[in-house]
Amino acid sequence: MADIEITGETIRDVAAHRVYLKERWADGWVEQPHLYCDFVEFAAGPSKSTGGLGWKYGEGLRQGERVFGHVDPLDKLRHWVKVEIDQPDDDDGDPTDPILWYGRVDEEGRNLRGPFADGLDARQPAGGQRIVAYGMAQVLDRQPLAECWYRLAADDERRLGRFLEVNPQNQVADSGNRSDALGPRGTYLFAGNLTNAEKWSTRTFLEYLCKYHAPTDHLGNEQLQVKIDPDAAQYLFDWDAPELRIHGRTFKQVLDELIDRRRLLGYTLEVEVGGGHLGEDALVIRPFNYLDQVLDLPDWEVIPPNAHNYTLDFDASLDVGQASLKRSASQTYDQVTAYGDRLICCGTISAVDTTMVGHWTGADEIEYETAASALGAYPAADFPDMRQQMNADYRSQEHLRRVYSYFGLPDDWDGQVKNGVGGAAVDLFPYDELGLDSARFHGFYLPDLRCERQLPLTDTAQTPTDQKYEYLRPIVLIKLLDEIAPADSYGHVERLAVCAEIEGCGEGAGRDFCLSVRNEEDGPGIVLKVSGSQPQHAIASADFTPLPDDPSESTAQYNWRDNLLATVAIKADYVIRASRPDPLVEPRDVVRTLALHAGRRAQLHYVAPRTVIGLGDDNQLVHHAGGFVRDDRTWLEQLAGVAWQWYGRQRQALTLSYRSATKYFEIGWLIATIGEGATLQTVNTVVTSIRVELAQNSNELHRTTIETQWAELDVLRLL
Repeated sequence: MADIEITGETIRDVAAHRVYLKERWADGWVEQPHLYCDFVEFAAGPSKSTGGLGWKYGEGLRQGERVFGHVDPLDKLRHWVKVEIDQPDDDDGDPTDPILWYGRVDEEGRNLRGPFADGLDARQPAGGQRIVAYGMAQVLDRQPLAECWYRLAADDERRLGRFLEVNPQNQVADSGNRSDALGPRGTYLFAGNLTNAEKWSTRTFLEYLCKYHAPTDHLGNEQLQVKIDPDAAQYLFDWDAPELRIHGRTFKQVLDELIDRRRLLGYTLEVEVGGGHLGEDALVIRPFNYLDQVLDLPDWEVIPPNAHNYTLDFDASLDVGQASLKRSASQTYDQVTAYGDRLICCGTISAVDTTMVGHWTGADEIEYETAASALGAYPAADFPDMRQQMNADYRSQEHLRRVYSYFGLPDDWDGQVKNGVGGAAVDLFPYDELGLDSARFHGFYLPDLRCERQLPLTDTAQTPTDQKYEYLRPIVLIKLLDEIAPADSYGHVERLAVCAEIEGCGEGAGRDFCLSVRNEEDGPGIVLKVSGSQPQHAIASADFTPLPDDPSESTAQYNWRDNLLATVAIKADYVIRASRPDPLVEPRDVVRTLALHAGRRAQLHYVAPRTVIGLGDDNQLVHHAGGFVRDDRTWLEQLAGVAWQWYGRQRQALTLSYRSATKYFEIGWLIATIGEGATLQTVNTVVTSIRVELAQNSNELHRTTIETQWAELDVLRLL
């Protein structure tokens, strides 16, 4: 840890400064003797550095001139500007480098003082100009990123007419879309083939942006080289996998998202004299972080602390005009709790297990059975085809859509499931296994329960891996009636009709139709719709009563009450969570808790014992042993732990003003402490702003103000 000491017993001299302009970046700098700088401010991204210049025009005599003359207003919009501010000699009397500020003129305003009339009564304008220049970040905020480059072969890079997403989801094996080898310009670029693609990290993507998307002129030629400071590249993450949508955004907007205070990162832009390809000046991105100590991350990753860590002592300095500290409880917490998604539980329901009932009313069922027979226009028995058509049309009406179609949990369901064929009951929601206090958490709220579109299972019921993980849809099986089928064999209701033309399996054996499957939208259940040559009551032989003495009526084949089962997934009324510290270290009257919401990034999936997960040999039921098949609780604990490392420490923001234009500090330096002995105080915040205000006359002194700030960590953006 280095020391910065501002302890001079005299106030420093007023240093000289110079302003330079040029129209194009490749041009040489031209000093402007009578263009004066009012202030320059260096700022950490995403803020932009600014500079203020002053110019007087009209009739007058300027410093160093002997004859009165007329001075025209300056017209220097979009010109580059450089400000040099001399610095005092070092302790050995040797000269030191001046403060350098670079930017571009973007705004100018005029204070009009009225015209000046010369001897010929010609009117000449007079007044003062206030010129505003913005730092080099402005240059990176002017050109949209609307194309990108991908690698087709070793030395073959191709330009694409849009900017691809970075690390988009649902790619091959979720591996990202970065090339697996460097391109001809020495960086990775987008992959031309996703088979061997890798994931972009913050560092590799910014290296790509610098090489392929530096500012260009109207012909598309690079005009300003952009590169990353190699001594500060350590702060850029090389282990993360950011997902970005970039098309139409600017270089700076992407920079602000990746090097973000919510990820404990910051940056400043500097000009490196002669650092370009051909010896021209280059723009350098210098990243830093806000950490005063190592931050431990999941999977053994760590973020190192800020290497520029300083103590500051200014107690005896006459230069110091103001020093203030700001401490806020809004950035410290007693506990951090990370929340994931709701617990998802998978089990099998059936009427045999008393866990499945029909979700229709008795009145609707009676009307379905009666159908068109109660109508006055019902045909005589001599017209069976007409009767059959009228009954089918009547039963397909919207208000009867639930009859023999909607199945689900009973209103008095106790939260238990079995094995689909009458086995022992077990809890669907594993609250005991989670160690939850039943006095605090009730099992479920039935009115809000719904079946999920997917089961937490693959066709092999394995735990998810890094590969693409495709979940099964709800499994609905029915016991087969085939003459050639083995006893207690089942079939998927969606695929029954595949054997329709096989003797002994088709008509009369229940295999001449199939059922579509979807979830109920307004209740915990499923919807089965018959398609094929049979009516909806083909699966309700124990419920449906055909019209008497009516040969046109189709008879039911299956009894859903005896041979239909469904494996479904239901979200429990419990959100998985982890807290740090747990339990609280110190008692609090009102606990201040930081809540992190990871959502679907942290999930817990449970399969109840003996759940039916498919069919085996001879179409026999296959059951699951039960247990957790996905468990992200460890990651959730790590998430809370990372946040607690940051928000469990107190920090203070420092504002320090001193009467000189001396740059003791740099943007991104961390001030650990101030003072010494009895005046020692912990700060642990980073310099994010340095403003140098230059004296306007001999009665004034220069003034420099620095400000430090802490970061607002968003762990979910970090990981």
